[in-house]
Amino acid sequence: MALIRSIDVEDRNQAVLTADRTAQAAIEAFRQRNYRVAHNIMFAPLFIGLFAWVLAPGAALLAGGFLIQFFYARRLTGRRLVGN
Repeated sequence: MALIRSIDVEDRNQAVLTADRTAQAAIEAFRQRNYRVAHNIMFAPLFIGLFAWVLAPGAALLAGGFLIQFFYARRLTGRRLVGN
């Protein structure tokens, strides 16, 4: 189990180093006013970040809200029928 954990840690560290190198390359391209290269480097990470931190949680909240509204509306409809 410890071997698997150390492999996971090494994989995570490699991913962090790759992300850092990519960000540094984009920053350097931006400093050199090579905006097309900087945009091409950072487009995918920004899109993935937008999806992961904004769109996916928003969709989950929206879906949860619809479910609550659906069940709450059914509950009120059931009470109205019983009360009549």
